[in-house]
Amino acid sequence: MTSILSINDIANYKQHPECVVAYIENKACHFSSFQKDVDVQQTNFSNVKSSAVALFHQDSYQFLVNFFALYRLGKTILLPQNGASETLKDYLLQGIAICVDGEIQTPEIEEVYSYDEQTLVFYTSGSTGNPKAVEKAFWQLDAEILCQHTQWYEIRKNDVVLSTVSHQHIYGLIFKLLWPICAGHSFVNEQIHFWEELLIHDFDRSILISSPAHLSRYPQGFCLPKENKIKGIFSSGGPLRYEDAQRSFDILGALPIEVYGSTETGGIAYRQQIETDTAWTAFSGIKISTHHDALLINSPFLPEAYQTNDCVSIFQDGRFILKGRNDRIIKIEGKRLSLPELEYALMDEDIVRDAVCLRLEDDRQSLVAIVVLTSYGLKVMEEMGKYQLGLEMKKRLNGRFERVTLPRKWRFVDEIPVNSQGKRNIKQLRDLFD
Repeated sequence: MTSILSINDIANYKQHPECVVAYIENKACHFSSFQKDVDVQQTNFSNVKSSAVALFHQDSYQFLVNFFALYRLGKTILLPQNGASETLKDYLLQGIAICVDGEIQTPEIEEVYSYDEQTLVFYTSGSTGNPKAVEKAFWQLDAEILCQHTQWYEIRKNDVVLSTVSHQHIYGLIFKLLWPICAGHSFVNEQIHFWEELLIHDFDRSILISSPAHLSRYPQGFCLPKENKIKGIFSSGGPLRYEDAQRSFDILGALPIEVYGSTETGGIAYRQQIETDTAWTAFSGIKISTHHDALLINSPFLPEAYQTNDCVSIFQDGRFILKGRNDRIIKIEGKRLSLPELEYALMDEDIVRDAVCLRLEDDRQSLVAIVVLTSYGLKVMEEMGKYQLGLEMKKRLNGRFERVTLPRKWRFVDEIPVNSQGKRNIKQLRDLFD
């Protein structure tokens, strides 16, 4: 196993000067150049008075340069989920400086809330769609990086990391940027948006950081040629369907390693779906148990035990299976309903490819369904119409669920909207019914 440095080691320039940090337009950028770039950006940040800076940069290399420049100055780093002007304006109104794609803006007012200790702040949508701040100490990130590095020892120094997910979230930040630079791997600075982009990369060994949302969508007829095959794939953001895992192996050349966890917890467990219903194995050092049927963890990434909302069944050998979230069990007119169970019942290999059910925050607390149809399902809808198809789906559910718990409204979409991390975008889903 190769050695691993800490974030602080990197900030103190202890990585080998000739280590390749990133590939920018297929040209290697070495650590010595990275060090110079960080020094320049640190000087640019030196007049920023606020103790925290909101950082957003689409280019992964430039993001990392700014990240370590801020770290060296002792600034708390806030990572907005996007670079929308309204989102960033809120930081300035709180007295927090922002850096967007390299441009620094300082607030006109004093900081409303000053961070006593240097931390990293992520934002997660959660079940309501409203952004929630999650603070992480840097020792927590170091512990996670060490855990992943120890677990996946077969990843070597000359491996190049490619990614379809954003570095603005904890999964992308750790797996695409921090782990590689601490371990001496390199990454490609641009995020992959279309699978065809993999054809231009001809590295001897490449590792792909992705998500179920991406690994379930391949262009028709797409398959990487032998010389471009991926050597390893990581997936996180939700469970990957067995069919999509097998398809990814056929198309990309590797069976995805799924990482189960959250912004709050960090990584909890992993699996590779060699067979259907493959159970999850906890990472080394993580102890799992249940409380009211939901997973309770003790993790080296957390200062104390953490109660999740994920219902699980734990086997005698310590592995476990996920059974849906208990915060997705709701009551409608006094009747208990599991949204994951309803979504599963809607899935029909012939007609429905994907489905999401949720409750609107309106006067009636209406239950609604958003459905992605198969090509055959689209033909059926064309013949009978959306309204009639919705009624037909309700009839199918009638025998399994009480009538008052069936969806009142339906929307048929090409794809379920997801955020940059590949998770369902709850706000966009709700907006479909405005």
